[in-house]
Amino acid sequence: MGQRALRSRFLVKLLELLLVAMGIAAAMASYAVLFPLNFGQLTRDELLLGFGLSLAAFWWALFLSDEGGLPKPQEVLRVFFLGTGISFILHAILNYFQLLTRSFFLVLVGGALASLLLALVRRWIYRQAQDGETGVVTIGFTPLTEQLVRALGMKIVGVLGAARAEVPAGIAMLGEPEQIEEVVAQLKPSQVLVASPRWQDTAPAASLLRLRFQGVTVSDMPAVYEQVFERIYCQGPAPVEMLLAPDLLVDSRTMAVQAVYTNLIGLSFLILASPVLALVSVAILLAGNRSAFASVECSGFRGVPFLLYGFRTQKPDGSGELSPIGKIITRLHLVRLPQLINVVRGEMALVGPQPVRREFATRLAEMMPFYSLRNFVKPGVMGHDHGARSAQKAPVDELKRIEYDLYYIKCASPIFDLEIVGRSLLLRGQAGLEPQGPVGRGL
Repeated sequence: MGQRALRSRFLVKLLELLLVAMGIAAAMASYAVLFPLNFGQLTRDELLLGFGLSLAAFWWALFLSDEGGLPKPQEVLRVFFLGTGISFILHAILNYFQLLTRSFFLVLVGGALASLLLALVRRWIYRQAQDGETGVVTIGFTPLTEQLVRALGMKIVGVLGAARAEVPAGIAMLGEPEQIEEVVAQLKPSQVLVASPRWQDTAPAASLLRLRFQGVTVSDMPAVYEQVFERIYCQGPAPVEMLLAPDLLVDSRTMAVQAVYTNLIGLSFLILASPVLALVSVAILLAGNRSAFASVECSGFRGVPFLLYGFRTQKPDGSGELSPIGKIITRLHLVRLPQLINVVRGEMALVGPQPVRREFATRLAEMMPFYSLRNFVKPGVMGHDHGARSAQKAPVDELKRIEYDLYYIKCASPIFDLEIVGRSLLLRGQAGLEPQGPVGRGL
């Protein structure tokens, strides 16, 4: 039985719901032990209502983050952030109407325990499921193919339609693509992966369609690439295919909702941060600078240019070296704090593609026509690629950056924004909040 079939089974879903309930119940038990006075003030109705809300929130998070293959760390984080975020919102609403006493401890600890239990048991379930599977048969082969299959927690059992020199030793050559139905009937692979860049020219479409009707999972490189890396595959499709892709159009309603909560949250943060902004500005001016802010012209929403603000950190003599106060500001990760002004002015969002200097954006759009698709949304203080940069501790090249940006455009939603914010903060996203490389650096 394939992994997706196993995952959809009722008993597996029931087990996942039970694990979430156990995590939330364990959090309540620990709260009663650690904070008996606070726990004693909660009524039975509040406990039952809070338990039900958290359970429903995580059940929805499981549905939204449902993916095939062995559970990955980012999937565990997604479930945690979605579950806790939705739970916090529901608790806050009922707390406003005085129907429930909100408890950050119960939501956070319950979410962490539920996510941990889910990750451990899911890993065991899918390991057991893989024992009866033979792996993946690929049509064609590229250097990326083996990496993708390995990331799925599977193995390649054979390749069709590729030269022996292109395939690593130890992987069987099974013949031509026209033999795919015979190979599947003999080996019974869990998945068929079309790895050829131009699959229409090599893969027999009628055979693949029949296999899908028979329940065989048939995937192509872009789909698996997106599933594994959470990026849009930009290395294979022609530019016109990317430009005309309907999935890469942002829903106007999503953008309207994002504008509302972005402006409200940005204004709240700006008010809270105003003492810090004033203090740092005075310190920079006392150091001999004529202005506390530096700015660089960036390409914004729909390509409209805007000035991206940041604190001035360099010496006023034009040497390009950091001043003493600039070193402190950089060490405290406050350089980009004035970007809140851009957010309040409507030029940026809290979450979105990284701001890019106008001249670089123009040049990159000439080199990669689909690069301009990133202008469908506002640039953001945090982006989908921040977690990757923080984990790698290195800049992300521009092709990968646009892949991350296009994935964000495709999946843009308030819940995805919440996940990105949580993931960026958890992975020390402060380093990620500072644009890397010559494209983003200008302050």
